Amino acid sequence: LSHNQIRQRGFVALLVALAKHPLGTYPREVACGECPCWLRLEHNRVADVDGLLASLARDPVGLRTCLAPRSRSGPSCTSYHCSVADPIGG
Repeated sequence: LSHNQIRQRGFVALLVALAKHPLGTYPREVACGECPCWLRLEHNRVADVDGLLASLARDPVGLRTCLAPRSRSGPSCTSYHCSVADPIGG
């Protein structure tokens, strides 16, 4: 969803919908553990992303995020595994 002119209200609505899904869809359980929703939202029309994410992390939303960069060597986050939340070998 990057480069789509999403604004504050749309950004918040999308993330709240994911965090508060009535069936608790994300993170979903797979054989190797929890599988996150991999969502790219860069280059949209959202100001103070860090502040919004911090606000959405608190109750009642409880959004969980990982902003770790992908790495060409060593552990990194992918759409199948968050190495920050659950480090491999750690």
